[in-house]
Amino acid sequence: MYGLARVTHWERKSRNLSGTECAELALPPRTARRKYAESVSPPPRIYVPLAIGEIIDRAATFWRKHFKTLFLLSLGFNLVSYIMTKARLRLHLQFMGV
Repeated sequence: MYGLARVTHWERKSRNLSGTECAELALPPRTARRKYAESVSPPPRIYVPLAIGEIIDRAATFWRKHFKTLFLLSLGFNLVSYIMTKARLRLHLQFMGV
């Protein structure tokens, strides 16, 4: 705080400052005040394509974070693919008369 840290409770009482005057002491000088609050997100950077190393690094990081979920998803797709291949092969062999 600017001036508020220097004005203690007893000084405020002895100087007979009201709450608003004490709050005014806490504000920076009018020239130093900001009109607008700072933005929460950083300003957008220029969009530049990622290098191959950055792409590999991001992919590896993503896989390490979500390995279990992605493994189960991959296992499920492979299992469905295996079942469909076996069913197609049986149908094919059935129609061929073997």
